[in-house]
Amino acid sequence: AELHKNPDLHPIIPLVEMIYSRDSTVYYFDPNDASLPHGTVQSRTGVRQGDPLGPLLFNLAISTPLENIGERCKDSAAIQAFSDDGKYLIKTPFVPTVITVATEEMGKVCSNVQPIKSSCMVPPDTALELVEVIRAMVPVVTGTDNLGAPLA
Repeated sequence: AELHKNPDLHPIIPLVEMIYSRDSTVYYFDPNDASLPHGTVQSRTGVRQGDPLGPLLFNLAISTPLENIGERCKDSAAIQAFSDDGKYLIKTPFVPTVITVATEEMGKVCSNVQPIKSSCMVPPDTALELVEVIRAMVPVVTGTDNLGAPLA
């Protein structure tokens, strides 16, 4: 869908459709004799490992959800993203809302947000009730930033 939104990319649509409209077969080999095929795995969706178009198509797919997160959270967060890595600078009371919005938007392109792989640094004076709500969604560090300096 993202390819169709950008007229500059229209010339590559037939190529992408040709490559990804057919099943692909991956061969794996006998571990004792690499010259002998041991079996095959049929791949019906997605890109193959090492496919040079994979990163481009992935970034095209997530560009709209990232833009939507930024728009929906513009008053409560600043967002930086590179591919599937993001940094969210969120006003503390809005952390649960921004995590929910990010989960919803990325879910639209079948991408899972994994807040458990993140950490959330909150100022030491944050209300305990809010810290507990945030902690239920993402690991929380209170009192210092990632360099050990007090949070203001």
